[in-house]
Amino acid sequence: MSTLETITRENLWGKSEALDYMGRRHLDTTCPPLKSYLYPGARVLDMGCGPGAMTLEVAGLVYPGSVTGIDLQEMAVAYARRLAEAAQISNVSFAVGDAQHLDLADASFDLTYALNMVDYLPDPVQALREYKRVTVPGGRVVTTLANAEGRISYPAYPAWETYRKPNGKERDNSLGRKFMALYSEAGFTDIKVEAYSPPEMCVYPGAPLFESWYNVTKILMDPEGPDGANLKARIAAGSLSMELLLQAQRDLDAWYQHPHAFNASIIFLASGRVP
Repeated sequence: MSTLETITRENLWGKSEALDYMGRRHLDTTCPPLKSYLYPGARVLDMGCGPGAMTLEVAGLVYPGSVTGIDLQEMAVAYARRLAEAAQISNVSFAVGDAQHLDLADASFDLTYALNMVDYLPDPVQALREYKRVTVPGGRVVTTLANAEGRISYPAYPAWETYRKPNGKERDNSLGRKFMALYSEAGFTDIKVEAYSPPEMCVYPGAPLFESWYNVTKILMDPEGPDGANLKARIAAGSLSMELLLQAQRDLDAWYQHPHAFNASIIFLASGRVP
């Protein structure tokens, strides 16, 4: 079964709060280390490009090279195309695509990167092999993911913390610990891993993305919102109750109103060279 059929998380791009959040993401706020892999003339593939704000930024850094943005969501790709047209950026293109089965020729890119999406895929190793296939020998594949085990939050509210741990534990955040093994299994050489905490994952009152982070988190806790199918599945499975969800929403509001609210997560970045 393809990724298009197995990923159930609905898109956020029709939500103004999400567009605001995604539109304010930049390399300096999301993934500063990626800059070291970019250079003028590079052909770059941006997997999971979303509405394209960072893709356009990368296009400027690699000019006269080019960037191709791929995303699962048609609405995200349509938004990205409009953004590129409005900015009159010609060295960028966007397409809808399946991260594990790319309709792209072998060795088409010098660099492929995917930010904070690998842990959403049914088969991360298959995705890494696809990224390797479309990247030239000697080129690099860079991916990142959040490590919720390294997340800290203050104040800690019990219902919200329980809500954030489906079935008593986080989504598969062991992938960060397995990055070296995943890249090795996918056939890469010269594998490197580093950890960092970007501004968008370190939020508190007065921080640039504090309001946007809260708004998007609130949307994802709405049973009728973009993550509603996942929430209803958890309720049906007994790992979440409506009472706990409602209390978690109240906890989030209380956290947001706290003068010293703080939330931060560690991001792992891994890169491997294509042999």
